[in-house]
Amino acid sequence: MQSIVITRVQEADYIQRCLKNPVKMIFWELPSSVKLLNDVVWEQVSCVVVAIKDKTMRWEIMEWASNYISDGLILDFWRIYNATIPYRRTDRVLMNPRISSFEGLVLGLSHAEVGLISDVFEIPFANLSVSAQDIYYNYKTLKYAVENYHHKLQNVKYVIIDMFRYTYFNYDASKSRSALRYYQWSGIFDDAHYFDEEKCKALKDEIFGKRFEGITEHKLDLWRQVFCDVHQVDDYKDFETFPTIYRRNQVVDDNAVLEYDYNKSIVRKRFDDTIQENIEYFKKMLLLIKELWPEARITVLLMPLYELALKQSESLYDGWKQEFEGIMQEMQKVVEFEYLDYTYHDISKKKQYWQDFEHLNYPGAICFTQEINELLFKKTF
Repeated sequence: MQSIVITRVQEADYIQRCLKNPVKMIFWELPSSVKLLNDVVWEQVSCVVVAIKDKTMRWEIMEWASNYISDGLILDFWRIYNATIPYRRTDRVLMNPRISSFEGLVLGLSHAEVGLISDVFEIPFANLSVSAQDIYYNYKTLKYAVENYHHKLQNVKYVIIDMFRYTYFNYDASKSRSALRYYQWSGIFDDAHYFDEEKCKALKDEIFGKRFEGITEHKLDLWRQVFCDVHQVDDYKDFETFPTIYRRNQVVDDNAVLEYDYNKSIVRKRFDDTIQENIEYFKKMLLLIKELWPEARITVLLMPLYELALKQSESLYDGWKQEFEGIMQEMQKVVEFEYLDYTYHDISKKKQYWQDFEHLNYPGAICFTQEINELLFKKTF
């Protein structure tokens, strides 16, 4: 029995490096492929793997192949590749076999997710930030990480907590419009918090149902017979906080910044229960960090924002800033940490470093992470 891999010339190098044993390789775009396929004795074929990134082309070839061989023996390379990448951000980062031990940890939301790049730091950093992640889910992420990957987090010496803006204590992801997106963006969806538990479970089932739809155990067995660890061959490039961050090279559109409505509900409305609960969970998070890593340097960070956006919105945050800083002062009495308000950092003035009004683009993130790295390793705390 033989396996057939259908791919394209420009994709062949990686596919060939993934193979355990020699197979019949057919390059679809070459005229010779037709003769090679006509010569195939299909009764002697154990499986056909279609390894082409173009989805439309891939699906058409798979449909064509189904005329000769059972659907159960046709493998979609890139679907199985993606399905075998851990979905949850924390798992994806901490399961990465390239890094045996992390010395730094980042918790937060999208601003740190795309604004702090782990590879820039001098030591191994695990950036567990997820877009729309609130204080409660930061705490839950920390607990999950330690409970499941303690062996990789025993030597943590630095913890950075991204706190967004002065309204962060007034924000609850599970009560917001971002709730579903947070779970979809690979956040903590085993705990719905105040979100509808049935909807959360249904979303989880849908996500994993789609990821593994049509991928049977038999197909996975065939996959393992044909391929080695495809992610190792790829140097685990998808086991990152934001694997395609290098593509974030747009420059902010000032017109969009001027038209944006900054007076969101967490700015114009006060949610006292949410604030009190977040203070408690922030305190729990600090105490847990101190218990786990007594000597760790804790940095609470407000990420910078684009200057034009600051001018448009700063008056809305005056009262919130005073309250936020008061909470910081009280928390510093409980656990020692440094508080860095970089809202008005110099990088705010450099338009070329901004993807949008609140997120750095890739060049901006490199520059900002370099500065944070300098601060951590050159400055005494």
